[in-house]
Amino acid sequence: MELPPWPSSTFSSHRRLLLAVGITLITGLLLRAEGCGALSSGLLVLVAWWAWSLAEAWFHALRLSRGERLWSADASGESILREVSRASLARGETGYRLHLLASRVWLKEGDRAQAWQESFLAHLCRLPLWKRLPILIYGHLGPHLPVQAATAWEARLYRFAPEMPSLSHRLASRTLATGVSALEKSAWELFLATLPTAQDDPLLLESMLLGALERIQHADQLGHQDWSPLVPYLFEEVLRLLLRRHGESRVAWDREAPALHLLRQGRLREVIQLAQSLPLSRRSAALCEGEISALRQTGDLRGAQAAIRAALKLYPSSFRLWMERFQAAMAASETGIALDSMERAEGLLPALPERDRPRHEGEWHLRRAEYAHWIQRDPDLAWIHLQALSEASREENGLLVLQVQMALEHYAAAQEGARRLLTRHPQDTELLLLQAECMAGTDAWATLLPFLERLPEETRERSVFWHLKGLAQAHLGSAQEAREDLEIAAHMAPRDLQMTLDAGHAAAEMGDHVRAEHHWRRALQLDPKCEEALIQLADTRHARQDPEGARRLLRECLLHHPDSEGAQSFLTELEAN
Repeated sequence: MELPPWPSSTFSSHRRLLLAVGITLITGLLLRAEGCGALSSGLLVLVAWWAWSLAEAWFHALRLSRGERLWSADASGESILREVSRASLARGETGYRLHLLASRVWLKEGDRAQAWQESFLAHLCRLPLWKRLPILIYGHLGPHLPVQAATAWEARLYRFAPEMPSLSHRLASRTLATGVSALEKSAWELFLATLPTAQDDPLLLESMLLGALERIQHADQLGHQDWSPLVPYLFEEVLRLLLRRHGESRVAWDREAPALHLLRQGRLREVIQLAQSLPLSRRSAALCEGEISALRQTGDLRGAQAAIRAALKLYPSSFRLWMERFQAAMAASETGIALDSMERAEGLLPALPERDRPRHEGEWHLRRAEYAHWIQRDPDLAWIHLQALSEASREENGLLVLQVQMALEHYAAAQEGARRLLTRHPQDTELLLLQAECMAGTDAWATLLPFLERLPEETRERSVFWHLKGLAQAHLGSAQEAREDLEIAAHMAPRDLQMTLDAGHAAAEMGDHVRAEHHWRRALQLDPKCEEALIQLADTRHARQDPEGARRLLRECLLHHPDSEGAQSFLTELEAN
């Protein structure tokens, strides 16, 4: 956690206060020395106190009121600061609110050092004078002390004024910075104790939020998620406070880091809330990407596409935004836009920083392989892109690798890969069915049937299970069982052309031409130009004593597939008879 700066100008900003107190005391002593007595000294102190109270209750309150009106009207930071900076001597609740307002303005303007300064002064205003003076003196001397001495003095000051959140926050930050694991729990407890008095200060809350988030991510990398339940609790509490009390767009605390963390946790609504709490012009590219990803994952494709268009106007060179556009287009089945997004993203790869390029190149090749496999039906191109991935990435996306190998009919390699993955995921339904497909590809029908019978019950909810079982039954000579299983598969996957064709073949094998014709016509509904369906339907019509219908279907087939040898020979045979 970054240690917040100690305001070095604290002492100098209170010189007028110290000067006024000094003049009052010296004047009283002089009056006593001249014989005016204690009454005159007391009257002088009383008049000074009344003057001070009048300024506090009237002038500073007016400046606070004007400053808050300017803030509400979204006036320029310069005009607000000009109003509140005149109240450097304000104390109590009025001074507290004046300095916190100045801190928010400096934070909005991007000057975090000044924002920290005003934050510290705000909390100082709530302390009585006898506690304030030692802290003022330390603020002047502290930056020049060695680290150990400074830590010791800050611990003493915290015990002296535990109600001041700037002190407890700084002490907890310094404790964590030492790296002593035995002290970490006490540091996080100190942060939690700071929360009640820091609720009005977005800068302190942001610092605690980012510190807790840094520790959570570090623990996740080490695999010790439960190492300290205080830290995630602190993160959740601070995030809730920031959203509830400081969620307006002008309060410029960091939304990006918590949004990306919540996105990884799948807390999509909160990601959208964080992103949309800022106007588009003030969102970073990463925050836009997080919002778009969350919108897409919640199913709001229209909202995601609108956000992508707006974000790309601001960040046209963002690789991640083009990849989000690809994902949204794929989800909306807009394959042309998806391919265009991939091409735009590819053009940005050479301009990426060296540290990010391997990761982004790997993501690009992976998505391009998916597009080639699922959309272009080009397993050769998909395999080229998969080969460009690192070994670790191919292992991580082993399922896609297996599917491409199956499409390339590399069944032996796919079967070996499936076995390797099943050692880590023995009950994975997709992997088990892929292994069964590999067995079918190598014609291991006698082994396939008992293997399918041993699969978990949930595999029977998949059409591919019944398809493979039906094919195995057909190759092993069980025609009736084959037809039943293949028809179940065709019924479960009515849009799958190959399953429909195989069900038709199983019915034709048993001489059930009525059933077979139903399947052929269903296949033609899926693909009116399907060569196999047209030829098989012609054969069925011929078997059902309709040679003219058969010839008509064969001519239609040749119209679409003029080089079809099966249709040509069958038509020649029919015309000869």
